Amino acid sequence: MLISRLLAQLFIVSCQTGAGCADVDVVTMMQVLVAGSEVTLEYRIQLYTPDYLQTNKARPVISQAAANMTYATNYTIGFTNVTNVDRVVLNRLASSTHGQRFDQRQLVLQCNPGVGSTNCATPPNSTIGPPGQYMLFILADGVPSVAEYVTLQLPSLTASAPGSAVPPTALSTSG
Repeated sequence: MLISRLLAQLFIVSCQTGAGCADVDVVTMMQVLVAGSEVTLEYRIQLYTPDYLQTNKARPVISQAAANMTYATNYTIGFTNVTNVDRVVLNRLASSTHGQRFDQRQLVLQCNPGVGSTNCATPPNSTIGPPGQYMLFILADGVPSVAEYVTLQLPSLTASAPGSAVPPTALSTSG
């Protein structure tokens, strides 16, 4: 399982110099924590909470999504907890070790909404969305769902596909 699925809640420990770690606060998912310093021994914590977590708007829940998707294909994505969705997006995973990820992108999928599900088309080719892992989000009234991880992949080639195998006679030499 991915680490993000294992962490349903993030625990923050507030430490004071000489007092040890005493207070433990539970932080809701989607909050951003900025804490500490490696140089100044600073013990301040800043916590950013997005607007949608401070309102009573319903948060969509993805109930059905394909784990593997190919290009130019329609998929049904099921949802609960809301009646309509604004959009469905794929976010390319960011790098965890560098400040810049030149390949990061968000793809807004073309969808035909229905009741409790929406039928969405994946990108037409790998130029628009390179193969790899993405986070799938449904947004309803500006509120995102918790992500489902999906893999966007090239269609598999089989030996019966035209041009996929070199006939043995093409490799032989006469002589």
